[in-house]
Amino acid sequence: MYQPMSPMLRTAYDEGYAVLAVNALDLETARTIISAAESVRSPIIVDFYEGLLVEHLPTRFLVDGVRRMAQEASVPVAVSIDHGKTEALVRQAIHLGFSSAMMDASELPLEENIATVRRVVDFARAYDVSIEGEVGGMGAVAGGAFTREEMMTDPDQAARFVAETGVDALAVSYGSSHGLLPEGYVPVLDHDRLARIDEACGIPLVLHGGSGTSAEDLRRSVAAGVAKVNMGADFMQANVDGFVAAHEADPGLELFELRAAAARRGHETVLEYIEPCGSAGRV
Repeated sequence: MYQPMSPMLRTAYDEGYAVLAVNALDLETARTIISAAESVRSPIIVDFYEGLLVEHLPTRFLVDGVRRMAQEASVPVAVSIDHGKTEALVRQAIHLGFSSAMMDASELPLEENIATVRRVVDFARAYDVSIEGEVGGMGAVAGGAFTREEMMTDPDQAARFVAETGVDALAVSYGSSHGLLPEGYVPVLDHDRLARIDEACGIPLVLHGGSGTSAEDLRRSVAAGVAKVNMGADFMQANVDGFVAAHEADPGLELFELRAAAARRGHETVLEYIEPCGSAGRV
């Protein structure tokens, strides 16, 4: 069932669970994500990072296949751009058939962020496409650029952004960072800040940088208004681990067998994150 993410996130927000959004690399990884969600009767969002669509797999080659998968799935599936920073590309993806998109203009001053996202929201309405925005900034593990205090979302700015853009969901920064976390590193999430943002905004909130976030932190985040949890790095690493382990166990395996082993490990990781989101059995 192919859907925009807005209705599934609104239901999740109202009923106290979150929908997992997983970064896919291609049609095969998208199928793994959808299959995992189907196995536990959970709605799911398949994300594609803007850099992937620019450098490796242009949207026009991707969208028909993944949309067909979503249409034939037995659970609700949304397909979205993750951290779309180029307005023209986000508009193109909407026009070509993505059901949802994130317009991330958070690096701009607040007024410009609002104006940019408002334009995309207005454009998307004609296509019945859901739009996610972002206020604040999520850091990245790469280069040690972890999220810092000054990058976290201000509740008052978030409320203004929501009121003036009309977004369907808001990505907020309260301590998570993108990428694979160093061994032993535990992100410190500001749950009080999250609760204040939720009270100020009253719309589904989004946790980015979900990889490595503990199940307890995910549950607390969901209880405080997070209705969408983004996870990519752990899913990608699981695929790598499955591929490598299979090859080391039997160097004579063919590529399709190695890809199948990668998919099995990726499937398991998706289920590990669906559980604390509380979305299993919701379909």
